[in-house]
Amino acid sequence: MKEYKVSIIIASFNNFSLLKDCLNSLENCTQGISYEVIIVDNNSDEGTLNYLRSIKRTNYQIIYNKENLGFAKANNQGIKLAVGDYLILLNNDTEVTNNWLDELIAVAESEEQIGIVGSLLFYPDGRHVQHAGIRIAKNGDNLWPYHTHLLEYYTDHYNEIKTQQFQVVTGACMLVKRDTINKVGLLDESFINGYEDIDFCFRANSNGLKVFLAHKSKVYHYESVSKGRNDHTSLNQDLLNKKWSGIINTDVSFIHFVSERIPIKAKCMKEIAQQPQLEPKFIAALGKRFVRRIENLSKYYFATSR
Repeated sequence: MKEYKVSIIIASFNNFSLLKDCLNSLENCTQGISYEVIIVDNNSDEGTLNYLRSIKRTNYQIIYNKENLGFAKANNQGIKLAVGDYLILLNNDTEVTNNWLDELIAVAESEEQIGIVGSLLFYPDGRHVQHAGIRIAKNGDNLWPYHTHLLEYYTDHYNEIKTQQFQVVTGACMLVKRDTINKVGLLDESFINGYEDIDFCFRANSNGLKVFLAHKSKVYHYESVSKGRNDHTSLNQDLLNKKWSGIINTDVSFIHFVSERIPIKAKCMKEIAQQPQLEPKFIAALGKRFVRRIENLSKYYFATSR
């Protein structure tokens, strides 16, 4: 069996309990493949720093930043240090499952032109889908990337969710070939905690590389729990539009996206809120994110329907 060099890069900011669970899942569910872990800490609180200082694993490198540099800069620091043939960008609020890495590599190896591979992500209940590939809608000059099957039950759609090509997959758990970095470059640091992964996948597509979802690589994702995660939404949206509007082909019309998907999401949101076993803070954060999304979509929907 061919041996692969794998570098797993994790940008860290607070939430040490989630980070600890993430690292424990790596240790328990990543068997038979040699890997290094590069943690880039963005000036976390003392609890997180104490935990990081306690890590004594020989395959770990930890970078301590004196300020919060954000997602793109932190991951770029890790990429520059990485020695792997495959680089994995992994959020600190994720937990991997058995064979997650084997499945990513298998898809990456299946075709030379595949440059990026993303995992199938679930919310913590293990039933609702968080990411199964990303499609692009558009309203005027505004590009609207959205997660397919977001908040839907996996069992209701498992025949539709399969390994396939997308324009974009999420950077929460993303395999990147070393050759992709050589062709595309690093993450664009103009984006601040949002759309870095979208832009990176667009650039890969523009360089003739393919982006795939590996549906058998399953990962749990708490999603957007870090403080300040959504502070730069308008800046990121404007930058994405400026760089790619008129260049990127959309997957669906914006009105189709709004009219077909909002009722499904509202139903699933209600079901999630009725599950007392989920962390209340997670429910609240997800609810706020959902409300913001609905407000923004409704505003643009009515603007285009006049």
